[in-house]
Amino acid sequence: MRKAIQELLSIGENDIIEFKKSVGEWKEIIETISAFSNHKGGTILIGVEHNSNVIGIDIGKGTLEDLTNKIKTNTDAPVLPEIVVERYNNLDIIEVVVLEEQLKPVYAFGRAYKRVGKTNQIMCKDEEIRLYLSSRGITWDETIIKEVSLEEIDDTKLNDFLKRAKKERNWEIDENLPKEDILKNMGLLKNESLTRASILLFGKKPQKYFLQAEVSAGRFKDDERTEFIDIEKISGDLISQVEKTIKFIQRNIKLKAKVEGSIERKEEWEYPLEAYREAVINAICHRDYTDTGNIQIEIYDDRIEVINPGKLPEELSLDLLKQKHRSIPHNKLIAWAFHKIKFIEQWGTGIKRMMNSLSENDFPEPEFIQQKNTFRIIIRKSILADEYLKNLGLNDRQIKAVKYVKETGRVTNKEYQELCGLKKRQATDDLKELETKEIFERKGKTGKGTYYILKGRQRGERGTKGAPKGRET
Repeated sequence: MRKAIQELLSIGENDIIEFKKSVGEWKEIIETISAFSNHKGGTILIGVEHNSNVIGIDIGKGTLEDLTNKIKTNTDAPVLPEIVVERYNNLDIIEVVVLEEQLKPVYAFGRAYKRVGKTNQIMCKDEEIRLYLSSRGITWDETIIKEVSLEEIDDTKLNDFLKRAKKERNWEIDENLPKEDILKNMGLLKNESLTRASILLFGKKPQKYFLQAEVSAGRFKDDERTEFIDIEKISGDLISQVEKTIKFIQRNIKLKAKVEGSIERKEEWEYPLEAYREAVINAICHRDYTDTGNIQIEIYDDRIEVINPGKLPEELSLDLLKQKHRSIPHNKLIAWAFHKIKFIEQWGTGIKRMMNSLSENDFPEPEFIQQKNTFRIIIRKSILADEYLKNLGLNDRQIKAVKYVKETGRVTNKEYQELCGLKKRQATDDLKELETKEIFERKGKTGKGTYYILKGRQRGERGTKGAPKGRET
């Protein structure tokens, strides 16, 4: 449904509304039509200044016909927007309503435009390719590369995958079939040509065709990244990249041992395995392989960062990412293969498993950052680690209180006074700071009924001394 002219004027120019003074700006109008068609549609008002001031336009006998012909002639595929004359405050203006095209990109004067805020920008070739494929329901890894022969597929890698898929998912395919038939059944060979996914998954030398398909991993001495403690360029097929990258991370984080019960000794990594494993798999599986950059793994004293080229699908925001959502894989065939060998459990659940793993082990929620064409996941150390708490500016008394609550499940103001030999005022200030920094969460009524728990614990858990602990959810 078209918006009323007054409503469009009050909203002003944005990603779906543009104002032009006259049809003399027809070239810019056609560029906007390309941008709107490649985005989510929009409306152009002609006879309006950028500040929403209506100046009107003189409309001659052939004005609309001439504009329509120029749009049709200079767009590819030809666009035929709805063009009507509207009367506003006794002035004529032209309204051009552009619908989002299903098959993209739409070109203007031989170039594809995208809408960024109030501006039209020329797409780079990689963006054009991504838009072309996505509008047709095709992912980059499904497309074929005609110049590559079946000899480039490593038989051992393919057979190992089939055995692993049978073991993990009970997925069977006759291993005695010709390699060509096996690849066809897996969707990796189309019209006698190999797909990009087939080379990335089972190629003898994937980087011969895709230089960008690598992981750059580094352990840094400080945040300035001026000195490496460890560095590795991880290449090969994607399945081995996942395994090599996880080994690199484990080589550069601590393995802690703790005793459970009276004699049982249990080893734990400094960060939950499930968390950084999911971050690595997410990056390798869902990265944008049209981008020339590598995946980056950066390990610091207090965090792990996983950075991959690409951005979230338009329908998936950072907030929705943390919730239950449908799977929207950037690379369908790679995701399918990862699922068969249990790199991916259920499509669309990896982020939730990562978050649950961190929460259950007293770690902060992971940070998800979208910066232009880069997606970053940051996993920080446990909120109970001394180093993490000191970096937050907590004093020794407050760190002692955190450990006490870890053991007992909660602490009252009076208990904290006795624990650290404080007066009530100082204890109140300390506890308030712990609450402000989201380490503690206050529970109960004011006065004697008030106590503090670790923020992030689930209802129903109990400390080692039987006290209730947990965030109410």
